[in-house]
Amino acid sequence: MVLRPGGVTAEMIRQVLGSVKVAGSVLRPLKPDEKVLSPGMKYRHYSPDGQVTLVDGAPEAVVAALQLLYTQATENGHRACVMCFEEHAEALRDCQPHLLGSIRRPEEAAHRLFDILRRLDDEGMDVIFSEVLPPEGVGLAVMNRLGRAAAFHRLQAEEVLAPAKYGAVLFDLDGTLTNTLRDIANAMNHALRQNGLPEWPAEAYRYLVGNGARKLAERAVRDRQDLQEKVQADYQAEYETHSEVFTRPYPGVPELLGALAERGLRLCVLSNKPDADTRRVVAHYFPGIPFEVVQGQLPEVPVKPDPAAARHVAARMGIAPERFLYLGDTAVDMACARNAGMHPVGVLWGFREEQELREGGAEWIIRRPEELLSLLKG
Repeated sequence: MVLRPGGVTAEMIRQVLGSVKVAGSVLRPLKPDEKVLSPGMKYRHYSPDGQVTLVDGAPEAVVAALQLLYTQATENGHRACVMCFEEHAEALRDCQPHLLGSIRRPEEAAHRLFDILRRLDDEGMDVIFSEVLPPEGVGLAVMNRLGRAAAFHRLQAEEVLAPAKYGAVLFDLDGTLTNTLRDIANAMNHALRQNGLPEWPAEAYRYLVGNGARKLAERAVRDRQDLQEKVQADYQAEYETHSEVFTRPYPGVPELLGALAERGLRLCVLSNKPDADTRRVVAHYFPGIPFEVVQGQLPEVPVKPDPAAARHVAARMGIAPERFLYLGDTAVDMACARNAGMHPVGVLWGFREEQELREGGAEWIIRRPEELLSLLKG
């Protein structure tokens, strides 16, 4: 068998060997999702189903970066592995290593690469991190092929290991992740009607919410504070079964959450909404997002802007408060972030205006969810 490499044509081979038979499967286009049979088929075998990322740098830094990237990927629910050299196999033994051979013998990587990439497809790996060879001699050819597998996506190990300023993002719920205003307004107006009290326009609830269900009820009943507890109970009973009628995530928020998780940021939610309501809404609208903590108002825990709940979330996650970005849409959130030692980010797609957020102490103001990614780069 003769494998036809690069620009060598069948005619060139005939000139040397005489009669040659060319397998039709090599020349015809591949069918969708068809696995290649040999290295001569359009470089397709160097593009596995999983995302390949090359990691370059000093050997010790590369090993540490591979360990970190593997851990982050598996914690985010991926089936991950590393492709590495024999010299680093022991250090990477917990990272599902697939051995390319010895770094001193690049021809071993050239021989093994195709089989390893096919095996990773069979194992269902969706994230693959790989060491690189020096781009010289056989190593240059291997890196050309491995680079195609990674779509030339390469990271510098030293940059991966550089300590990130921010390790987590804490989100408010109402007015930040989800537009809950109409369901809240309908539930509270239902409770007011049941108790013979006047209703509020839906837009007025932008300024009634933000401090928890008790304060919402106090504001809603106006001068009938004798009915506050009854109205609050009726409201919570109605909202429990009608919290998902008109509520929707804000445009761009699900994509932002996915992008943050992909970058290794750890995510959590803290709301003044009752804890059961908070958990139910988050579970319904963000089922695939790896929130580590989802917490609403709990008995005997002060509501925001008291920092106790935010500090408790940080302690549960094992991250110092100063490494948190805190996204919210009200001055209550900005004050809570500052009181807890976190970095307040005001969002303008929610319930309140920019002036309130700035006066509340926002370090940054963003108008669209994707702007947070630019902030992180800065």
